[in-house]
Amino acid sequence: VGVLSAFIYKNIILPVKNLFIQAKSAWSAIQFIMADMKPNGGSSLRDAIDRIDRATSMSKERTHALVAALDLPVWESDDRGNCVWASPKLCDLWGLTQDEMKGYGWITGVAEKDREVVRTEWDRAVREKRRFSMVYNTVTGTKMLGHSICVKDGRENVIGHIGVLTNAVSNAK
Repeated sequence: VGVLSAFIYKNIILPVKNLFIQAKSAWSAIQFIMADMKPNGGSSLRDAIDRIDRATSMSKERTHALVAALDLPVWESDDRGNCVWASPKLCDLWGLTQDEMKGYGWITGVAEKDREVVRTEWDRAVREKRRFSMVYNTVTGTKMLGHSICVKDGRENVIGHIGVLTNAVSNAK
């Protein structure tokens, strides 16, 4: 009976007891994190995250407002090449709404004869994480130079692209 009791204690009771101790420690850590994720008027982690989110959103809105005020045909895409924002000027040039421009909707503003080559080159530039620069025709018949650069985070990871269109004919003069 003594050997069996020792075996049960060593192989069943102690491991279960240790699991309970670890679970209690983990629960304490979870409670601490949960408490810090509740807004408390300024010093919690949630408050800090909210401040960063507001500042980021305000910065992006200011940039979009500046570009709109400058009346430039500019776009912003994510790291996969999907349009996430287009300036009012670009929407007017393309004859599309902001929502229609999103994703790859912008491609419908490119002349049908140029669409495949523009899409292929854009996809290649996104995949290779490099600049995009290409002259192509729009559906209105205007020859445009579209070019973009990669936007990188603090760790040099590409997080998106910013691009601008210019009239290719006026650039050639």
